[in-house]
Amino acid sequence: VEMRMIDEEMRGPTVVRAWDHVPGYISWFYKVSHPIMRPIAAPKPPPRPANLEVLIEEYESQSVPDTLDICRNVRTELRRSLEANEAL
Repeated sequence: VEMRMIDEEMRGPTVVRAWDHVPGYISWFYKVSHPIMRPIAAPKPPPRPANLEVLIEEYESQSVPDTLDICRNVRTELRRSLEANEAL
């Protein structure tokens, strides 16, 4: 197998839904695979469109949900539901 060739076994299962891929794949594709498959003949690097996966990674690294607050909110809502006889 040539260095740039990927056989069926290496490809793995087919992705049916857009979100069924390994985390980091899209970033890898644009950094590693995409320039090899479709080289760009330009005097300077073209502007890259904003990549959704990169934006999501940056957002998640900046805003980490507070697990304790989430648990407290769930407990408060559950108690309210029990007191109002809404919960079974």
